[in-house]
Amino acid sequence: MCAGDAGQRHVLQWLLGRAARLSPGDATQLKLHNYAIGSEDVLHIASALRTDTTLTSLGLCCSSVGAVAQHIAEALKVNATVANLYLSSEDIGYYGVQHIAEALKVN
Repeated sequence: MCAGDAGQRHVLQWLLGRAARLSPGDATQLKLHNYAIGSEDVLHIASALRTDTTLTSLGLCCSSVGAVAQHIAEALKVNATVANLYLSSEDIGYYGVQHIAEALKVN
């Protein structure tokens, strides 16, 4: 699927909405490996991370985090529950890595 696919965006919104309603003991992982997730989608994930208290593991492998890594990093600074972050196969860049590293110092 391409990043602009309406069906994929609907699934992503459902996943994020579901993650926001999880209660303790429910699934605490969101792995979006090998999905064609665009920068706008990653911004939505970052926004959800700011208030989410259930996810402990987030995988954004093979998606477009590079351009918006700062937003993920800012969300991680206020999210105290994400303990595992998987960003393999990312074109995150030097500054993206710096933003994530700074966030991890706080989290």
